[in-house]
Amino acid sequence: MRQMTRVLGGTIRSIREERGLSRAALAKRCGISLRHMASIEAGANFSIAIFLAILQELPDPTLLTAFSRLRDESESTPCPQNSRSSAPSG
Repeated sequence: MRQMTRVLGGTIRSIREERGLSRAALAKRCGISLRHMASIEAGANFSIAIFLAILQELPDPTLLTAFSRLRDESESTPCPQNSRSSAPSG
């Protein structure tokens, strides 16, 4: 999953740069801090609400494709089993 968030962050950065937007300008338009935008572009996890704000400012099919790959990867990754026993302790 971490690799795909890096890909998604890099895609955001590339599109932003292609459109001549500074990181600060995009962050302001999305209502987040410059530091938060930098972490997103570096591949940090972020919420769907933030992704939608970015997508609204940078509408691009490449961004949707990268997100779709991230979603597909997360759906194919099994959830870890709960390490706690369901049996009552006593």
